Amino acid sequence: MAAFRTRSCVLAVKLCLWLTILSYTTDCVGAQLPKVNPDDSSTIIWGELPPVPMATNMTSPGSRPSTLAAMAEGFVDLVQPKGLPLDYIQFALETVYNETSYYEDNWQTEMWKIMGLFVGIIVCVLFGILYFIILPFVGFIFSCCRCCDRCGGKRVQRESKHMGCSRVTLTLFFFCFTGIICAGMAFTNVSNEFLKTSVTVFKDTADNTLGDMESYLGAVNEQIEYMVDTEYGYVDTLLTENLEEIGDEIGGPVGDYLLDEGGLQQVLDSITNISSTFSEMERALNEIESLRSELINQSTILESELNQVATNLDAINQECSTCISDIDKLVVNVNYTKLPSVETQIDGVEEASMLATNITVEINTVLADIPSQITDMTSNEVQDALVQLDAAEKEVTDAFDGINKTISDFVGTLSDAKGQLDDSWEDVTVYSQYMYYALIGVTCTILLIIMFNLIGLTMGTFSYKDVHPMERSRMSNAGGNVLMAGVFFTFVFAPLLMFITCVAFFVMSLGTLTCEPLLTYDLLRVTIDQPNVITEGYYLGGVVLDNSSIPLTASGILTECSEGSTVFTAFKFDAMYDFDSIKQKLDELQTEFDNITDKIDPKDLNYDFPFAEFADDLNKLRDTTELGSINQTQYDTLLDADITGLNLTEYANKLQGIAEDPGTPVSVVANITAEAEAIRNIQDSTVEPMQANTNQIQIQLDALMALEEQLDAQINQTIDAIGIAELASNSTADAVLNISEEYAERLLGYGYQFYYQIEYQVKNDFAECQIISSLYAYSIQSTCDYPIASLNTFWFTVGWCVFFYVPSIIVAVKLAKYYRIMDEEAPYRAPKKSKKKKKQERRESDEEMPMDDMDHGTGYVAPMHGNNGHQQVSHIQNIRLHCVGPDNIRLVDNGRPTSMMPQQNPHYVPDEPILAYNDLGRPMAPPPAYNPGYPKGAPPNLPPIETTHQYGQSGSRPSSRYYEDVPLRVDLSSPPPWSSSSGGGGGGGSGGAGNRNSSINMYQHNPQQNYQY
Repeated sequence: MAAFRTRSCVLAVKLCLWLTILSYTTDCVGAQLPKVNPDDSSTIIWGELPPVPMATNMTSPGSRPSTLAAMAEGFVDLVQPKGLPLDYIQFALETVYNETSYYEDNWQTEMWKIMGLFVGIIVCVLFGILYFIILPFVGFIFSCCRCCDRCGGKRVQRESKHMGCSRVTLTLFFFCFTGIICAGMAFTNVSNEFLKTSVTVFKDTADNTLGDMESYLGAVNEQIEYMVDTEYGYVDTLLTENLEEIGDEIGGPVGDYLLDEGGLQQVLDSITNISSTFSEMERALNEIESLRSELINQSTILESELNQVATNLDAINQECSTCISDIDKLVVNVNYTKLPSVETQIDGVEEASMLATNITVEINTVLADIPSQITDMTSNEVQDALVQLDAAEKEVTDAFDGINKTISDFVGTLSDAKGQLDDSWEDVTVYSQYMYYALIGVTCTILLIIMFNLIGLTMGTFSYKDVHPMERSRMSNAGGNVLMAGVFFTFVFAPLLMFITCVAFFVMSLGTLTCEPLLTYDLLRVTIDQPNVITEGYYLGGVVLDNSSIPLTASGILTECSEGSTVFTAFKFDAMYDFDSIKQKLDELQTEFDNITDKIDPKDLNYDFPFAEFADDLNKLRDTTELGSINQTQYDTLLDADITGLNLTEYANKLQGIAEDPGTPVSVVANITAEAEAIRNIQDSTVEPMQANTNQIQIQLDALMALEEQLDAQINQTIDAIGIAELASNSTADAVLNISEEYAERLLGYGYQFYYQIEYQVKNDFAECQIISSLYAYSIQSTCDYPIASLNTFWFTVGWCVFFYVPSIIVAVKLAKYYRIMDEEAPYRAPKKSKKKKKQERRESDEEMPMDDMDHGTGYVAPMHGNNGHQQVSHIQNIRLHCVGPDNIRLVDNGRPTSMMPQQNPHYVPDEPILAYNDLGRPMAPPPAYNPGYPKGAPPNLPPIETTHQYGQSGSRPSSRYYEDVPLRVDLSSPPPWSSSSGGGGGGGSGGAGNRNSSINMYQHNPQQNYQY
């Protein structure tokens, strides 16, 4: 991984280096822009670089037990509240770098100092080591002790009145401890699943990181292609076209100056107006000439038609004796052939229009020739500039190829890393599954102990009965054995679990402590960011920039990247590559443009115009048109005259009246009517059009006169404009020089704009590295939140269980005593007596024999009687016969329960042989032969105490399955009644036994107090 990171860093440095070379090689090309500002050709509207992608998949997949992880991290913070000792780490690195033998000479002092810094973790680890060492030893000693009937191994339990309370308390504690261990086991299983999820999350994190880096590099490559292909390509085209079309770029503005500032545009506009006037004149003259010809043709037709009508009317007059008059007036009254022809004027107007057009053509020819002249003047210098552009293009292409190769190599490295990760991930998955099963084994180990505890607790609790410890059931005994088995397995597995916990805690606690310093960059600041710690000067400055004096730090890079800086700014490439050299090359480029402008000499430019000739030609225009030769009077006379000798319409109406006159012969009426209609047709078809043509000719003549007057004004205006242009032409040379300088400044301005744009893009837009800080934080956060946190939860939950094993062992051993069957009765332990009571007993020792097992009530002690050696107590006391088993009868004090058996009483003397055995096969004795009697000081002649049972003197005594509280009264003033019959024997004869119940009824049965065992 270290080699991979180093190679990635070197490739990143190469990438930025090629970018800087790119910016150098594009300085002579000018600015790159998708388009020039249409409002200002000297400025460029810059586009935006393609955006780089942001880090994706910021949300980590998979569930995370955040509470459990927080508890584990909280425990680490508790034992190590000051966190990672960053100051000491910095001190250690500086010391090792500056004084290599310091730790060899002071290793003991520094060791203690390190232990003091990590005292919490070390104490926990030492506790785990002691636990790992001591617990097996304690288990071994405990097992040996138990085998020797020590440490609770002997099956003897002393009964007391607090046994039930103690058992319940121990049961509750044991259940609580087991529940806590069970919860820890459940959380251990959760942490195991969490660890399995963490492996998947690690793979997803690696895939996302590598994928995002590939996307980032692809976007950076697109940005470079944009700057090279789009921006630089456009600038290169723009400059090439400007240089190749230098004639138009300079000659065009010069021509525009001559037109606008030089007044030529006004001259041309005036000439254009004159030409337009000539066009209108020519159209009017042509119209007049056309109408003249048409009138002549129409007059001929009209004359023929009128002659025909006159002939017809003469024939009619012969038939009606000259009834029709004025036939001789049906003639054409005007000879239109006398209208003067305007062909001469048409030719003159055409000639004048040609003169005006020649002036325009001559001016335009001079203006159009200026660009070619400038091109010829600067051809060599432009060719040199084009050669430089070609060289710059080759350098840019080579630089881009290098950048592309660098990015391709870096992407290939990422692809190889991703491929290696994918190839090895199958093995990781297999081993992670093995680890999952191993941790399941750890969980099952904890579960095994829990099952022993729960099964033993369940069997012991549900089968427990309040019986004598030797009379407990076999299930209860099995429950106690299961608890002891759980204790055994706890001694076996707890050290191993503690060892696992100890190792995982030591490693993961250090990993947990490094998470926050890595996220806050504090660890980076005290390690690789510190100068003179790893290497001389700044480590990253020497690795990335090959200059350790440059303060390049990892924390600074990540901080600036998180704020949206670019790679150039974050990695401080401005210290290694500045843009001042681009300015120098732009200054050199300015010299080349100066050479071009120097070649443009206004004296060598042919932009002189024959303004005097233009004025003479304009003055000739008046005479050339010959409009003054038109005989306007003749036109007026002929056009104003009547076309016919009489009004044809009136004459037709007159004929119609003659035809309708009754005196007109019928034979000519129709002819007269026909001729009247013919005259009307002549009027409509011929005369009226001729009248319209004459009117139109008159209109055109009037318009022609107006145009003639307009032409004079336009000619005068044009001559004035030519004079102004002639005066303005004197400042044209300065204008040409200014235009040339503006051209050079505009091209140079493209270069400076490109320089500022490249500088701005590289520093603010190109390769924004926010994704680097995001991927760093995402990787660290994912690693801390999943792999490290999962291992933290594992050691925390296992340690949780192991910690509560100790109280579980103690309580389980104590609780098993209450469930197992005891083999022996607990030896009698006399209660402690006060000094006052002991002193009183010594004073009365000559009169009575104390009975420790019966001395719990109040009363008086009576003197002893009889010679059978029985002790007789002189106080009245309630006695309860406790029957356990068929023949095992114990004497129990009514005041408090005791665990003393009758044969354990040092003052007990059996009055008969042992006649029965208990259920364990051991001999048991009947109740003692003494009974409480009258109190001390009672009268001597009291009647004997008689006790009888409900079965009579000869009936059998009650079954041992019943408890009976029998109040007894014993006459102690005289010997027992069987003592005399037996001859003072020890009460062991058959006769004594037979007369025993005659005076004392020891089995007074109370049915209300009997209850079944």
